[in-house]
Parts: sequence; C-alpha cells; structure tokens
Amino acid sequence: MDRNKIRNVTLIPEAVCDRKGELILYQKKRDAGRATLFSDNLAESDDQTPVPTTSLDLYFAAGTGIPAIDVVKIDVEGAEISVWRGMAELRRTNPEMTILMEFWPYGMKNAGVQPETLWDEFRSEGYHVLLADRTTKTVRVCPELSTLMKSINSMPDLRTPGSSVDMRLADLVLSRDKERLEALEGIRE
Repeated sequence: MDRNKIRNVTLIPEAVCDRKGELILYQKKRDAGRATLFSDNLAESDDQTPVPTTSLDLYFAAGTGIPAIDVVKIDVEGAEISVWRGMAELRRTNPEMTILMEFWPYGMKNAGVQPETLWDEFRSEGYHVLLADRTTKTVRVCPELSTLMKSINSMPDLRTPGSSVDMRLADLVLSRDKERLEALEGIRE
C-alpha cells in the first residue's frame, strides 16, 4: 500500500469467515493469490500458517458499527458460504449493497458445501444474479443455477499438468435490485 501511495485502505491481518477463531491458511510461497483455508483447494502447499479469523459482522460490530456499504468483493477460494453467512447483518442493514463474488464450485465442495446451498441462500434473500462470463466476455442475467453451472462447465479446463484442482469458476454480481442488474446486461469486457 505504501509503495502505491494508497491511503484509503486499512489492512486487517485476519481471514474473513463466519466466526472469530483461528484456522490454517494454505498457500504456495510463489503464488500468494491462491491462498485458501482448505488444503484440497491447492495441488500442493508449501506454507501453512495459523491465522486469526473474524466475520464481517463481528469486525464492524467491534468498531463503529455496521457502516453504509455500496459494494463488497468476495474472492475467498472456497470459503464463499462462510463469508456470506458471516455478513448477514451487513446485508440486512445495507439492502442496496451490490456483491461481487467469485463462485468456485470445486472449492466449495472441498469446503463441504454444495454450490446449490449458496445459490439457494442468494435467492431466498431476494438477490438476483448477473454472470460475468469469462468465455464470451459478456455479462448476462443468470436466473437459474443450471445456467450458471452450464457456463462454468463449458469453460476450458485450466488445470496445471498433474493437478486434480479444477479451476473453472464464475464471476457474479449480486443485487436485490433486478433493474440495476438488467441495465448491465450485455456489456462486453
């Protein structure tokens, strides 16, 4: 942050999930961008570090309370449902909030969660889903999980040779405002 002169960001040395505690963070020293709380989400891990954890609800409750938030980005390598469940109050107090999320079925399954479970939680809270399709480089409304899974499964398999880790995933935009999402439909990258 200092090197890039970024002053409006506060780094918090905690992993976000659904509770306060401690978990192991698995990563490859050469690829910190693939850090995960689930060892099976990496073909190999050469660094395992205990990290403190918190939820977004607990983090904000310990400070000044839940602020007004317009956008949340979730890219957590398989821990999506844990982060989602740990931000229930944040979603409740920010009904207009847009959520950007990487949706990785393989990673979720390694975390013990079926993709349907997270999808059902989106929909039960009135969220509409926009899929940013990496193959066609377009965005479109995604009304059904089957549409999303078909898009993910049609992607090229980008596994490294000898790896069993399936890296096919989708970028989603979630909003309770269906008209806002429909206005974005068809935009090209």
